Amino acid sequence: MSESTTTTKNSGTPVVITIIIVAVLAISIAANVFYLVKNRRVKNEIGDLKIVNDNLKTEIVQLNEQNQILTDTLTIKNKDISQKEVVISRLNEENATLQVLRVQVEEIQKISAEFNLQNEQLKKIQEKMKQTILDKQDKNKKLKDNLTKTK
Repeated sequence: MSESTTTTKNSGTPVVITIIIVAVLAISIAANVFYLVKNRRVKNEIGDLKIVNDNLKTEIVQLNEQNQILTDTLTIKNKDISQKEVVISRLNEENATLQVLRVQVEEIQKISAEFNLQNEQLKKIQEKMKQTILDKQDKNKKLKDNLTKTK
């Protein structure tokens, strides 16, 4: 081989070394381009993830607000339930009292019916006694009249 094929005329550097240097530079440029493209993708993915993160933070804030509203509503409803339980308890006590009163009223009605029956019987007896008294008075008058005539 001659020296002209392995070295360049101007610099005296062998052609193989120049090719290697050019190849290394080409690989280096290709690697840089690859990393730049990959870096852009990563930055785009990071940007997308930031948007998703911001959306999730907004959603969490909204859910926390809804949770607070629901907690407040639940507190109010629990108070309402407690108040209604007190009313129901009082009504149950009144209902028990009413049931006792109902039984007592029924007993009083039975006693009243018995009293009315006895009263009617006593009125009949009274009428009979009045009639008996009138009969006795009439008989006494006749006897007295007879006694006075016989004297």
